[in-house]
Amino acid sequence: CLQPSMARQWGHLDPHDFTQMQCVRAFVAHQPDELSLEKAEVILVHQQSSDGWVEGTRLSDRHRGWTPESHLETIASLRVRQRNLLDTVTTNKDIIKMG
Repeated sequence: CLQPSMARQWGHLDPHDFTQMQCVRAFVAHQPDELSLEKAEVILVHQQSSDGWVEGTRLSDRHRGWTPESHLETIASLRVRQRNLLDTVTTNKDIIKMG
């Protein structure tokens, strides 16, 4: 489980709050509201449209945008989702310390 201070940094995030998806095929954004993804990158999903697009925030840098659902796969494992969030918070803390 995330420590309370880590959850606050993300604004009360429980791994159950958001679906996470992993990129299985790279996508290059063509519009300003789209999100480019490399294979294996993970996003927190905010919404899914009926026309096959997913809006999400890339965990590695917190950029937000739309990506085709056909390039993504849902991460079902709670343990993996928890680890993804914990790794992201830890990485961001390390970057802040270096800066």
